Amino acid sequence: MKSSGRACGTCKDRRISCDRGFPICLQCIRSNRKCQGYEIRLSWPRRNDRKRSILGKTLTGTGKINSGLYSPVRIVNTSTSDIELYHYLASTGFGHLPCLPIVPRSISWTSITTDTDYNLLQYFTCVASSSLTAMGPCEGSPELRDVLIRVALSPSTSSSSAVLHSLLALSSLHRHGFQSHAARMKLSALSDLATSAKTGVDSDTAVSHIAALMLLCCFEIQHSSETSNLWIGYISSVKTVLKAANIDKLHKTGDLAALLYWASYHDVLAPFSLHYWGLSSREKRLISGDHDILVQNNNLYSLFEAFNETSYQCHSNLRKLSDVLTMILQAKSRRAAGLNHKDLLAVLEWKIRSINVPIANPMEGLDPSEMVSEKLMTEELFKLALFIFVERSLGDSSTKSEKLRSRTRSAFHIFSRLESLHRQFPLLIIANEARTDEDRLIVLDLISRTEENRSLRCLRGMKETIQSLWAQDDLAEKEPGYTEKIRAVLSSGGIMPSFI
Repeated sequence: MKSSGRACGTCKDRRISCDRGFPICLQCIRSNRKCQGYEIRLSWPRRNDRKRSILGKTLTGTGKINSGLYSPVRIVNTSTSDIELYHYLASTGFGHLPCLPIVPRSISWTSITTDTDYNLLQYFTCVASSSLTAMGPCEGSPELRDVLIRVALSPSTSSSSAVLHSLLALSSLHRHGFQSHAARMKLSALSDLATSAKTGVDSDTAVSHIAALMLLCCFEIQHSSETSNLWIGYISSVKTVLKAANIDKLHKTGDLAALLYWASYHDVLAPFSLHYWGLSSREKRLISGDHDILVQNNNLYSLFEAFNETSYQCHSNLRKLSDVLTMILQAKSRRAAGLNHKDLLAVLEWKIRSINVPIANPMEGLDPSEMVSEKLMTEELFKLALFIFVERSLGDSSTKSEKLRSRTRSAFHIFSRLESLHRQFPLLIIANEARTDEDRLIVLDLISRTEENRSLRCLRGMKETIQSLWAQDDLAEKEPGYTEKIRAVLSSGGIMPSFI
């Protein structure tokens, strides 16, 4: 019989000599006891054992201790904000600090009842909020993330609970994928919205309703359920809230302006999906609800512009984007109204050029290396995508002008320099122009780099769409029609895609 180099656990406890037989010692066999083996065991100090540990007295309280987050033990927490600040100080050698970083502050525990929800709120603050998209830096406006958190943690009401549950649902989806907790939070948010709506919508609750609806819209976009097109329905619901609350009587706050701008950006890009998704007009109206998103006079931007015409300066670019997309998607009706093709292209080019991006324009022969900011490069990329989309949609699809080829080269050059790209509209439009293996590799590398950034949205569906567009280019004997190809590929899926 093999022998072990130590006594078995049972003999140690009995304080007798062990014959160290392996795998079971003879002492345990003879005494008909279970041999605990020879592995390392974890043990804890016994009561009154002063040799191994100093035992503290149990804390006692005079009052009743609440369950949950409260405890008689007082703990000083070190948050992620503290750690980030420490790393910054350590990197500077704790010497002179030329420029202090802006570090997100820790969240208050107000309205949070579980550790899971608190962690999800922290995750939203530091990570998931980066997946929320709008157009361009809005000078003078409060940051969207801070607005959402402030509304979610406002005094507990049904409407504020709806925002909190919507935020937690999106954070849970972003962190863990679609699972039971994310679904429960979403259902709780919908229930809270229904409860709040029973008492009517006023100036205070309108902000909460818009925030909750847009978070749920983002939830559906990122979830991409194969049986649901609810994301566009939530945008229509925002319009319903604004009409019910009477926007002219709403308090013109920065929070409401930021939320309206965010919702308007989604509303401006939604007609692109509706236009290229192959459903009948009746089905599109059923999806978009009572307020047809294709009706120009009933879009969110017109409400947003009427609400805040001067204090929210970034609305100018959004208006120009809305005009450009509307003119492209309604080009046939505008030609019928007497605007010829050349004049239409000239107007669209002028509108796109007037979108303010304060960086060098590579299309005008300047070196793109002058563009040092990822955000500014992304804005320039959006303009390039619009230029390409205009010429490809309204021009001769069988030929490419030198101007189009130059803009396409500039776009791929920016693609190669970006660390990530969270805007799906320019990604689709520009990737569709890739004809060589080199250009396609640039696109796939950018998608791969973006997917490595966990704070951004998953691009799996977008990648499949782009590859399907490339497949049609490779299979066709001659280049297929631009509009027909995009419509066929986008309509082949079970849901209406979002390119926000």
